[in-house]
Amino acid sequence: MKPIEYFTGWHFRAAMPVKDMYTTLINKGYVYEFVDETYCRIIGKNRNEILNSTISDIWGEVNFQKIIKQCIDRCFTGVPVEYEGWLSIPANGKRYYKIHYFPYKSEDGKTTHVITALWDITEAKNEEEIFSKCSPDFLKKIQKEYFGVVFCDSYGRFVFVNNVMLEKTGFDRNWFDTKTIYDFVMPEEKNNISSCFNACLKGKQMHNNEFSYKNAFGEINWIKTNFAPIYEKGVVSGIIGIIHDITKFKQMEKAFNNQKAQMESIICGSPIPQFMIDKDHRVVYWNKALEHLRGLTSREMVGTKNHWMAFYDYERPCMADLIVDGAETEINKWYCIPDVRTNSKGFHKAMDFFKSFGRGGKWLYFSAIPVKDAKGNITGAIEILEDVTDSKLAEETIKIAEQKCMDILKVVNHEM
Repeated sequence: MKPIEYFTGWHFRAAMPVKDMYTTLINKGYVYEFVDETYCRIIGKNRNEILNSTISDIWGEVNFQKIIKQCIDRCFTGVPVEYEGWLSIPANGKRYYKIHYFPYKSEDGKTTHVITALWDITEAKNEEEIFSKCSPDFLKKIQKEYFGVVFCDSYGRFVFVNNVMLEKTGFDRNWFDTKTIYDFVMPEEKNNISSCFNACLKGKQMHNNEFSYKNAFGEINWIKTNFAPIYEKGVVSGIIGIIHDITKFKQMEKAFNNQKAQMESIICGSPIPQFMIDKDHRVVYWNKALEHLRGLTSREMVGTKNHWMAFYDYERPCMADLIVDGAETEINKWYCIPDVRTNSKGFHKAMDFFKSFGRGGKWLYFSAIPVKDAKGNITGAIEILEDVTDSKLAEETIKIAEQKCMDILKVVNHEM
């Protein structure tokens, strides 16, 4: 892997709009020759005001003499420097920064500039003070996450990777020495990253692209990338990349999709007619059994608020709608049948007669239960239908027979 000295005379044109991370290029006179847009915003000045200004002009003479100058002077000896601490600037007050200083040399080995990569980690520092009161076992679970930084030449060969990349991937610098960015990603991702890289070489900034790769331990990880072109004498000579590890997010996304598929399988594959709505009262699932019962397909119903059409002649809430709105007290208002039941878990059940169901109508038990997130907030509701026409008719038949018996007994008793 070529050292960063390989980038002789390059001036950055592309801004890297990555949250809380700012990039600059400083010469031996402590003057800014490049600043990205995010750096300008945090300083509270536009690019023209910062370019050709000295560090002391921006950060103040005290910060420059006491802290920054020492770091830059050491970096000009060819040694990368890291600094972490509190600094104050007029536009943003006192903030906690992590700063990486990288030597930037000409082909003859002389350091001509210093590249700085700066992170605002004030919130993380404030959290650290809170975590200091926690147990050691809990603290082991807390990991600070910073962005990885890579430099690649126009052929995609790694020229420089920062320590965060080494930590996240498990590879050492020798591994990156012989690899290109095309080797880094999974084989099935090569075409995608090639398209992204080629677009960047044509001068485009490529943001929020996701790729997978296999780390040094054989595990599949995911990253989100932001690439921008680097120019030398007006020609794109390579790229700078900001790498964010999103493996945990992808794992959670996969778990969510598995859970969603499982729920869909349970609901849609059930022989019992049922449907599910979200918190906006839109149909999420409409199963085959309900399609068969009412003749309305899932394609017609999912994504709409028309589930009432399967049961009523006019638009009115179903029991699932009342549960989503937290209006369980109105169930008796809409369902006049006395047989309304509920329990402490939010499960509601009632019976009603639907004349539009089949010949002569049907008696249905319909039950509904809320769907909640991890915090207990209602995110939807499931409503289940049960045809109890036969049992209801049998019940009515028994009542009629009982009444006839009572009438006969009254006549017999009267005659006696």
